[in-house]
Amino acid sequence: MIQRSSSLLSSPSIETLLKLCKSEIQLHQIHARIIRKGLEQDQNLVSIFLSSSPSRSYSSSVFERVRHPCTYLWNCFIKGYSNRFLFFETVSLLVRMMRQGLARPDDHTFPMIMKVCANNGQVRVGSTVHGLIDSYLQERMKKYSSHYVVPALINMNAKCGHMDRAAALFEEMPRRDLVSYCSMMEGMAIHGCGGEAVQLFERMLEEGIVPDKVAFIVILKVCGQAGLVEDGLRYFELMQRKYSIVVSPDHYSCIVSLLSRSGKLKEAYELIKSMPVEAHASAWGSLLGGCSVHGDTKIAEAVARRLFELEPQSGSNYVLLSNIYAALDRWGDVAHLRDRMKENGIKKISGRSWISRYNLLVLCFEGLEDNNQESRMRHERNKDHK
Repeated sequence: MIQRSSSLLSSPSIETLLKLCKSEIQLHQIHARIIRKGLEQDQNLVSIFLSSSPSRSYSSSVFERVRHPCTYLWNCFIKGYSNRFLFFETVSLLVRMMRQGLARPDDHTFPMIMKVCANNGQVRVGSTVHGLIDSYLQERMKKYSSHYVVPALINMNAKCGHMDRAAALFEEMPRRDLVSYCSMMEGMAIHGCGGEAVQLFERMLEEGIVPDKVAFIVILKVCGQAGLVEDGLRYFELMQRKYSIVVSPDHYSCIVSLLSRSGKLKEAYELIKSMPVEAHASAWGSLLGGCSVHGDTKIAEAVARRLFELEPQSGSNYVLLSNIYAALDRWGDVAHLRDRMKENGIKKISGRSWISRYNLLVLCFEGLEDNNQESRMRHERNKDHK
């Protein structure tokens, strides 16, 4: 279709085709038509292309052809890296944008930068960005009034361990909204302040702010992490009775996690089985994690079988069940699971940690195998063969 109608394609037609593209090959074909028609500098078309293309290298080559990209186009380009949490690339693009001086960051640029800073725990870089934002907002006489920027600032400071800064930003806001409240509650939960987060939720209700389905997901997660079972169940019931919010799989997943963490494994298992919608793999995973903590092998095996069906290539489910067996000295079952993983080509994804030291960011990977456990397994296998 693209080949036959290429001579008739106008800019609006190309825009429509870009939005309908379902493969990278089709995107490349349309980009070729954009070049032939001399529309490479059409920043609206380029922005749609950047939003549609899964290839960072190809997107970069398309972006570099634009002579004077506007702020919106820069944001589209930066978003591709920010959504993948590529810290160095995202921050480098911000620096490059500001150095060129032809386009300036806006209320949409900074939250993307802060998101990637928060995800990587880069408070020093984040603080520099904070200073840039402060100057930016002061210039426009709207300090701390942005709907997008301040919640992102709160989120970044909270995730980087600076709850005092996050709280100061929150309290200085002339008008706190649902987004800022949720950002603050999430930050409190990360640092083990579940009780304070519940108090903040109650304060939000007292101020007349109506929670939506996302806000209830946040508070249910808070209750789960803090072990506040009664509060979590109360909010779950309040959400349906008072606010008429339809329970989604995400809400159910939060309640399953809440019950599993507190050791109410049978209740969590019965809830999953009675759900009117299909349970997420995350809900089953939460229950398996609870079984691992509380040592319930019977439920764990049933849950693991379901997870093997939902996520056949996920090594973490095999590892969790393996750890449950290992804790009970069932090394034959541990060996069987490891053999099954090898037969199916399943590998455990190694853990990783970011360590910031002397202004350097170091990525550390966890070893794929536990040497002591492997040695014990080999020992048990040799005993079986003798």
